[in-house]
This record gives sequence, structure tokens and C-alpha cells, in this order.
Amino acid sequence: IFLKAADLLAAGHVDLVSSGAGMAAAEGGSLLFREGVTVPAAAFDTRSYLHGFMDSARPGTVHLIVNRGTEALLARQLADHGATVHLIGADPIEYGGAGPLHQISLPGMTDAELSIAASVIFQMVVQEACATTGRHPEDSVFTRLDTKVVTAA
Repeated sequence: IFLKAADLLAAGHVDLVSSGAGMAAAEGGSLLFREGVTVPAAAFDTRSYLHGFMDSARPGTVHLIVNRGTEALLARQLADHGATVHLIGADPIEYGGAGPLHQISLPGMTDAELSIAASVIFQMVVQEACATTGRHPEDSVFTRLDTKVVTAA
């Protein structure tokens, strides 16, 4: 796995970013990190992320990006700023900077296949993080109260 549980747990928060079909992986991944590992996480579409959300990035923050071909500049900018970036894409991007930019390339995948593969990778990372902390990903933090209206019989 390209993202180690220690990186994720040390960051305390994870941003997941993509566009198009990759949004399914980003949104599902953020829910996995929140519910499975209990690490705050949020999913953003690339365009919105570029227009403000990325401004809180700093050294030590973790950003998981599903690259559909339009996220390369974002990944480079975040890494140059010192944020830890993990990029999942069909093709590697060129990066000559010194920032922490890690890549996993899955050549020849369609956008839908890439989204599914990224979802599996996120599940693997959550399993590793849970094993590290001893937390079972299915354990609830809060007792869920039913929100449905009960009717008298």
C-alpha cells in the first residue's frame, strides 16, 4: 500500500479530491476514513478544491487524489507546499520538486476502472490503519438513534 497508516493517523485529517468518475472513490473513501478509522476526512471535486479548500494545506496534511488527467497541477502545487500527496492515476505525472508526492499508476484503466481501483486502495488503507490502532472498522462510536417516526398500532 502506498499510503501507510502512520502517515494517515499522524495527519489527523485527510482530503480526498477528484473529478468526474473519480468523485465516487473520493466520496466513498472519505466515509471509510471517517467511519472506519474515525479520522476526519472530506471529499472535494477538483474545481472546488482549487478555489479555496486547498488553502488550508500545509506540511503534514494528507491529500489523496484520484487523477483523471486534470489533477496533476493540483498534486504538484500541494507537494511543493509541503503537504503529503498520494496520487492514484492511470499514468504517472512528472514531478521534479522535493515535496512528498507519492504515486501509484494503474496503466490502461478507464475512468470507471480507476475509480473502482482507488476505492479498493482506500479500503486497504483503512484496514491497515484499523489494524495499527486495534480498532475494528465496523465498531460504532455513537449509538445511532432511529430518526423514523413511530406510529401507534
